[in-house]
Amino acid sequence: MSRTLRIRERLIEYLNGDIRDNWIKKGILPRDAGPANTQELLIFYNRATRHGTNTNQLVNVLSKDPNIMKVGIIHTRSTALSGSYQICIWATQEYVQEQIPDYERGDIVFFDEETKTLDKLIR
Repeated sequence: MSRTLRIRERLIEYLNGDIRDNWIKKGILPRDAGPANTQELLIFYNRATRHGTNTNQLVNVLSKDPNIMKVGIIHTRSTALSGSYQICIWATQEYVQEQIPDYERGDIVFFDEETKTLDKLIR
């Protein structure tokens, strides 16, 4: 099994709320299925696995996996450095389909940070 495939499988399990017992022993808290941001996914993966990964590889895997989609962006202001940056929010296609039954591949979906729900952009 390739490293990229392992990363994909673990991220999908985490996003779907399928938390393994050995991850709980490593400090990963149980969670419901739902979106997570890039930073959360990086922390999860580096805690849960022996060798971890870096941000660039993680984002590369997330953006190329057809089962994972970007559903939003959080604008964050740094306290230590000047300026701000953006963090993407990711969810599985399966979760999006459950939340938005009329979702079709290619529809634009966004995560509402205030209500913690997914909505579909109507064109």
